Amino acid sequence: MSYLWQYVIVRPFGWVFLHLYYMCGNYGVALILFAVLAKLILFAFQIKGKKSQMRMAMINSKVKQLRKQYAHDQARYSAELQALYKRENVKPMAGCVWSIIPLPVMLALYAVIRRPMTNLMHLTSSQIDVVRQLVLSTGGTITGQSTYEELVLARYVSQDFDFYSSFVPQLINFDFHFLGLDMSLIPQWKFWIYGSFSWQYIGLFLIPILSAVTAYISSRVAMKTNSFVDPTEKPSKKKKEPEKASPDDASKQMLWTMPIISLWIGFVMPAGLGIYWIANNLLMALQEKILGKRLQAKFIEEAKARAAREAAEADRARQLRAERIARRAEELKQQKGKKKPPQKKKKPSEAGLSASASDKGRVGTRPYARGRAYDPDRYADPSAPELPSDTEEP
Repeated sequence: MSYLWQYVIVRPFGWVFLHLYYMCGNYGVALILFAVLAKLILFAFQIKGKKSQMRMAMINSKVKQLRKQYAHDQARYSAELQALYKRENVKPMAGCVWSIIPLPVMLALYAVIRRPMTNLMHLTSSQIDVVRQLVLSTGGTITGQSTYEELVLARYVSQDFDFYSSFVPQLINFDFHFLGLDMSLIPQWKFWIYGSFSWQYIGLFLIPILSAVTAYISSRVAMKTNSFVDPTEKPSKKKKEPEKASPDDASKQMLWTMPIISLWIGFVMPAGLGIYWIANNLLMALQEKILGKRLQAKFIEEAKARAAREAAEADRARQLRAERIARRAEELKQQKGKKKPPQKKKKPSEAGLSASASDKGRVGTRPYARGRAYDPDRYADPSAPELPSDTEEP
């Protein structure tokens, strides 16, 4: 993995930076041009990240509504949230992934700046050891500078290039000064400990401050361009205008996270890296402004098209429902218009039989206990004389 990092990423970065330095002849300007070139190369990826961030900002209000609605059902909230992401074609992590791409670029450039003899001059370890011995023999000090030893050695070489190049011809004379500041030095928080309030120390102190300020400006511009008015959203009764898409929680965190990281980087790494980071932040703010304006117009057109499509689908659904209701009403009207078939009249014999059976069912004082088929003379002897009825008068 280290071989891949060194020879596939760091060495090509060093080759590009070296040619930029040859082209302009200034260390700080070469760093700025490197930031511009890196921004142009990564522009396509930044567009994807910006789209994802804006889509997340658009649905942030819906996410908050789901969080409030399913506050006591985390499983249901997760399911509804994933359904919302799928429906709106949003990839939550895409914006974060594309937004952190400048960090690996900065780390690769840091490796180039930290070890100029290895990654820019391509010296061997034995040649670097020769330069180290020459620096020590001439009274130079590199104690406590193990991390930036090559950068310190390159600074000594730039001060007396003819002497050192006579021993190691592969050396390159780098002038680390930019705006009167030595870009190979590390800015110090307590700049007054040097006993001098010269521009060399005050200027180095200001580099991390400017890095943090430009990082905040860049994050602020990104957050502002992510929010825009959805023309298809109807304003509420309390608000006369539609509510702007609010930025998501990740964007709010990045608003303060990036300035803090930039401030820390500025005080622990060489000033040249701070110059690169300032240029990168300013370019990022410009990029966010341009992309935000263009993508907002695109998203507004998409929102209008989606609203028109949904309105057409709703009209079609209402039309189909009206047709079904009309068809059903017509069917009912036709059913009412049809005459009922005439009922068959009962024959007199059937009517009499039915009446006699009904009368026999009501014999006695308890007809409900005897039934319709009750016949009191069913088992009587036909030869026996007929008894007088209880109801006959004497």
